[in-house]
Amino acid sequence: MGRYIVRRLAQAALMLFLLSIVLFLLLYLIPGGPQAVLFNPRLGKAARDALAAKYGLNQPLPLQYVSYMQHLFHGDLDSFNTGRPVQVEIGSRLPYTMQLFALSLTCAVVIALLLGVVSAIRQYSLTDYMATIGAYFGIAMPIFFIALVLQYVFGVLLRPFFTTVLGTGWPVFGVSSPEADTYPFIWFAWDRLLHLILPAIALSLIFIASWSRYLRSSMLDTVKQDFIRTARAKGLSSRTVFFRHALGNALIPFITVVAIDIAGFAGGAVVTETVFGLPGIGKLFYDSLGARDYPILLTLLLFAATVVVLVNLLADLLYGVLDPRITYS
Repeated sequence: MGRYIVRRLAQAALMLFLLSIVLFLLLYLIPGGPQAVLFNPRLGKAARDALAAKYGLNQPLPLQYVSYMQHLFHGDLDSFNTGRPVQVEIGSRLPYTMQLFALSLTCAVVIALLLGVVSAIRQYSLTDYMATIGAYFGIAMPIFFIALVLQYVFGVLLRPFFTTVLGTGWPVFGVSSPEADTYPFIWFAWDRLLHLILPAIALSLIFIASWSRYLRSSMLDTVKQDFIRTARAKGLSSRTVFFRHALGNALIPFITVVAIDIAGFAGGAVVTETVFGLPGIGKLFYDSLGARDYPILLTLLLFAATVVVLVNLLADLLYGVLDPRITYS
């Protein structure tokens, strides 16, 4: 196991190195490039030379890449837009995205497991048909549309109801109430949770739809295997057959799909945080894209790629936990 992990980490490091080169070239070779952001035509030559020297833009492209990586690892890479260190910009936004990510991923996995298992157990029942219709709806609707619908329903249509029950309307924008800093911790956490529920629903709905359908299909394929017939022949109850034998094997491809879709969560966070006004790294990516803040864009892309690679490594290790027949060498 240890040798396998070391080998996979070495492969991941090489892949991320090559990916950093590709991303650097793509961002710096698009029309305009960083010079279009930094070099105001009304600036004099001395000012332009000073800016070029500060950001290393007067060097050949390979040396610019080396300079970028050196500044990134030394922690002194600055934003084109604000002039603040990139690590500070990302670090101040990361907790909000992690909270949204944890809540939405937990909801997506739990609800998808429940719907997938119930649909497989009660195949062709009313519950199965309703879950199928809901899944088609969730897959067809884009995240921004779901987010806007949730804002309208909870912020406009149901506002009188929540004003009566909660004393205020359901929060549909921002990450906390203006006076939240004065709350005790328990009420501050409750206020933060209320602000994150709607974004988490919008972000997780499409994944709930696709994952539940995938788990249903995987469960139905698993129950047709010989070892399931053997378990039934031994007189085991249907509950034991489904949850102790079929579900464990059906979760292996399910985990693969979840690990692959982590990148989709990152893309969905950009839309969700922008619509709901959450100051996370998704919103930072959107703002940096509009401002052509190349250091932040490249760092965020590399960060997302690193997370995806590590999550897929974790998924590979979970295979051995779910199925003892899988070994690593």
